[in-house]
Amino acid sequence: MISKKQAEEVLKRFIDSRPINLIKKLDDIDAGMGFILVYLSHSKEDIYANEISQKMNISRSRVAVLLKKLDGKGLIKKYASENDARIEVLKLTKKGQMVVEDMKQKVLDVTIKIIDKVGLENINKFIDISEKIKMAIEIN
Repeated sequence: MISKKQAEEVLKRFIDSRPINLIKKLDDIDAGMGFILVYLSHSKEDIYANEISQKMNISRSRVAVLLKKLDGKGLIKKYASENDARIEVLKLTKKGQMVVEDMKQKVLDVTIKIIDKVGLENINKFIDISEKIKMAIEIN
């Protein structure tokens, strides 16, 4: 069995090569809400809805729907910006942080299972090929 560190390295390469998009759902958190939660968890600065809209390349109204769902589940909180009360700052709640950690662990567990079944060498070959495909697409 591979180590946690090896699985984390493979996961990072896997995410960077983009086939992680095949994973559409983790429990009751859809991909869009999952992206927002992880994005908020990695941020050290204030995050606003318009920034999420730009990062996800989706409309502000779609982001508003996702944020409302996350807020309703108690995973995020919205606060008025100190600079402009009309703008809301988004923060993870403790529950949201726990959900992100749970999501990360589940993805890591699935990654370990995949590597154990497919083999680390084959996974690395797959990622290498995915990276080459990505580069080929980006060149054109």
